[in-house]
Amino acid sequence: MITIDGGTGVILNNGVEVASEKMVDEWRTNANKEYGSGVSTIDEYWERNDSNFSLIGKSMTESSGVFSFPITGIYLIRGQINFYSNGGARSYQGCLLEGTSNNSTYVSIGGNYASVGDTNYYTGSATYCVFDVTDTSTHKVRLRTNLPGTATVLGSTDYQRTAIHFTRIGST
Repeated sequence: MITIDGGTGVILNNGVEVASEKMVDEWRTNANKEYGSGVSTIDEYWERNDSNFSLIGKSMTESSGVFSFPITGIYLIRGQINFYSNGGARSYQGCLLEGTSNNSTYVSIGGNYASVGDTNYYTGSATYCVFDVTDTSTHKVRLRTNLPGTATVLGSTDYQRTAIHFTRIGST
């Protein structure tokens, strides 16, 4: 049975939401940047994907590598980092997604690692998570690296090398 919740306007089919507001947005870095050892936020060179992509619905905003959500909801977030190791072998190169629900304390919500055996190698790492955004003023995410030494995070203006993708999959 299809019903419309009188308080929220949500359309339900046998109690399951079937018509939530759609939203898809993609961002990428458009230039390379070298990062040192430890955990670092990818905080520069972000741009919205403008190659074979069209924003659906409302847009994310970004400031110094921190992404803010346009509307509440449940989001599928995918992050990827493309690395170039010009300083020797790297036992790990991490792609981390961190989120906050209080606009202050960030926690890991997704992570993955790759490694390279020698200098002048390319590698990539990707991760994803589902994030419940109940308040757009306090819920934010960022993409971070975790490295044992220096590596270059690669960007491009033509395609997604280091990137983050947001899809709103339902209401909170």
